[in-house]
Amino acid sequence: MLLITIKGLFKNGAYIKCFELLQKEFTQNPNQSSLLYYYGKYVVKAMAVETKKLYKAQVSERVGKRK
Repeated sequence: MLLITIKGLFKNGAYIKCFELLQKEFTQNPNQSSLLYYYGKYVVKAMAVETKKLYKAQVSERVGKRK
């Protein structure tokens, strides 16, 4: 159930809530090392998504200046 919630938060762009939930769960269950894996996975994915958005915005801005 936790992973479904995390995936939903991530897909909706609520990265901070997603990361906070993973951190909270890990502090409550430190033996669940898989939570660290998911934390890292979603941090990297979020960075990729945000970088892609930034790149697209920069490209569209440059194309707009050429017109």
